[in-house]
Amino acid sequence: MINKKAMLDIIPVPLLRLLRGIKGAYLRIIAGARSNADIFAEIYARNRWGGKPGEYYSGTGSDSERSGPYIAALATFIESNGIREVVDIGCGDFRVGAELLQATSIEKYIGIDVVGALIEHNRERFANERIKFECLDACRSELPAGELCILRQVLQHLSNSEIKVILQKVRANYRFVLITEHHPIRTADFKANRDLVHGASIRNKIQSGVFPQLPPFDFPDPEILVEVEAWNCPEEKIVTMLFRF
Repeated sequence: MINKKAMLDIIPVPLLRLLRGIKGAYLRIIAGARSNADIFAEIYARNRWGGKPGEYYSGTGSDSERSGPYIAALATFIESNGIREVVDIGCGDFRVGAELLQATSIEKYIGIDVVGALIEHNRERFANERIKFECLDACRSELPAGELCILRQVLQHLSNSEIKVILQKVRANYRFVLITEHHPIRTADFKANRDLVHGASIRNKIQSGVFPQLPPFDFPDPEILVEVEAWNCPEEKIVTMLFRF
């Protein structure tokens, strides 16, 4: 009986590449047809970003030792601009949001996520008069009012068409927008804003990243609020960009 490796060894390389390309296209079509709610609920259910079974965990990027510089810079910005109402799109497990609230005088925080069970979990544990959670798909739903909108490592998991919709909404609804993204090493193969099917992966694996100020998006040039080394690759950067409208 021929095993899988032996079969792959006898298939001509051009044909193998063609077959893999067809398989990849098929998988992208299947993934693209699924809703964000289904995809991200499955990511949490299967602990694709880490954590223990049954635990809601948004990944190591939300660990306090890694989010510390972000929290410090954002808290300084919020306090110096007198911001009191914050909308956090893709609030996830709320670890970063909780630290931000401890470090600032924010009076109203609304955390948004597309995963209903996660939002219910956050409501039961954290909601009060100051802290609210809403289950919304930012691509399809009307966004709540606020002064500052936060998108921390959210857009990198979405397709370009979804990013466009969200950017148009936040530009129209908020005075300040803070977008944090993972930017890879600038190799010869690098190209900004390569498209991606929504899901757990991000663009650094395809030598790309989300740059709202570059095509096909139309945001203005940002101010860089904070830039740190990526925890899994020191040569890559986690960049927090500030946009004022």
